[in-house]
Amino acid sequence: MAAYVKDKTEENLIKAFAEFGLQNNRFAKKLKHIAIDEFRAEIDRLVTRDEFQASMQALEARLESKILEAKLGLKEEISQIRTEMAEMKLELKTKGLYWLLGTAVVSSATILSGVWAMMSFMLSSLK
Repeated sequence: MAAYVKDKTEENLIKAFAEFGLQNNRFAKKLKHIAIDEFRAEIDRLVTRDEFQASMQALEARLESKILEAKLGLKEEISQIRTEMAEMKLELKTKGLYWLLGTAVVSSATILSGVWAMMSFMLSSLK
């Protein structure tokens, strides 16, 4: 191209511009191919919609599994607590019955001793 520009005839200038255009066109095509290759590489790195949906479904399945596992654990703990509460209720009923029976025995003994004292007093008064 420089050879054409040194000799500044109209024909040489046209050839110089034509060669410049040709070189520019080659450079533009080369840039275009580089850009296309880079875009393809970037697209290959991107996750496709189907891959994303599959990944989300797998994540949802794992979350549902964990939630189900937690629910089962909670149900088991609630069942254990209910069993313990039933045992405590039975124990309280038993202790309450023993306390009531003890109170009844003490009350009966107090009443009987009072009646005994009154009968002893009456019998001693009658003599």
